[in-house]
Amino acid sequence: MIGPMLLVLLVFGALLLGLSVGGRYPRGPRVQAPCCGNCHYPVRGMPTFVCPECGSDVREAGIVLPRPAARPRLGVLASA
Repeated sequence: MIGPMLLVLLVFGALLLGLSVGGRYPRGPRVQAPCCGNCHYPVRGMPTFVCPECGSDVREAGIVLPRPAARPRLGVLASA
């Protein structure tokens, strides 16, 4: 009887830990200024829509924008 209960507690603990850490690690590249979606060359102030580094059209490649700094948040474990 202790074995299944221990397994349930371990799974529940791992789930809570995953929820509390969930959004702290950003996905994708960290950039300081708007950059080309292909090569991450800074594109602020460019006179044309063609990236001078890779030659792609930034309207098609996209522009990677800087993310705001992550705010500290209380985890699920701290509120329990």
